[in-house]
Amino acid sequence: MPTIVWVIIGIIFIIVWGTIAIEIYNAPTMSDSYDLEEDKMNEPLTREFLLDRGFCCDNGCKNCPY
Repeated sequence: MPTIVWVIIGIIFIIVWGTIAIEIYNAPTMSDSYDLEEDKMNEPLTREFLLDRGFCCDNGCKNCPY
C-alpha cells in the first residue's frame, strides 16, 4: 500500500481514539459526598440532592431538575 494510505489510517485512528479518551475524561463522576443512608432508600430524592449530584440518571425521577 502506498504510504499516504497508512498516514490516513493513522490520522483516523488518532482522531477516533482521541475522541473516545476525551469522552471518558469528561464523563460525570459521583462526588465523595454522594451517599444514601439505608433508612432513606425508599424516600423520594429531593430536587436539591439531584442538583448537588450534578447529572441526570435518565430514570425519570419525579423531582429531577434536568
